[in-house]
Amino acid sequence: MRWGVYDLLSATCYTTGYIVYFTLLAGFFWLNVMSFDIYWTFGGSRGRTTERRKFLFYCLYAWGTPVLLLSLVLLFDHTELIGEDMRPQIGESRCYLKDDKLIEFLYMYLPMLILVGVNVFFFGVTAKRIYQMEQATATALSSESRRHAKYEKDRYRFSLYVRLFTIMGVTWTVEIISWLLGKPSVASSSWLVYALDVCNCLTGIAIFFLFVWKQKVKTLLLQRYV
Repeated sequence: MRWGVYDLLSATCYTTGYIVYFTLLAGFFWLNVMSFDIYWTFGGSRGRTTERRKFLFYCLYAWGTPVLLLSLVLLFDHTELIGEDMRPQIGESRCYLKDDKLIEFLYMYLPMLILVGVNVFFFGVTAKRIYQMEQATATALSSESRRHAKYEKDRYRFSLYVRLFTIMGVTWTVEIISWLLGKPSVASSSWLVYALDVCNCLTGIAIFFLFVWKQKVKTLLLQRYV
């Protein structure tokens, strides 16, 4: 990612840096929520938690944890709690984290890698459970249409989450590669860095065509607004 569009010491630069940091983390924590939710759905241990209460817990986690991490960044940036060399220094040299590999890794890429690793675990376990359920209950499901319909709905939701995770996982793996390569100062690697950044920027378009640009969605929109 390339930052520094605004005047470095302006309030806009500081605000932009903190907002970008928060929204990037929030996106990954919500993807983590989706991974856990589908893992929980196929785990068979749903307990007595209502959907509304479960969604509240998800919101507290997916919004609250990025808020906590952002609060730590603000605390470190504006106090003497830690040494200057370990501070994120958002908005001081550019409109994001300080241009330092260790700082970027600690404050951004480490949480991101942990979440991606946890998501891979959740999806792997869920895929195994789906396979086992299909092998063990194929006959029973065909004779119980109601249960079968719910199973198919959960299975479809799992496939949607996997596609979303694949898009975000691949693009952010690409972002990590771009980050490791560093600034495109060497001509031989500059094209690769910029190509990786372009791929990352196309994430939103890919998500739109995979999840929104469908005949069913278009039909509903036409019925509502035309």
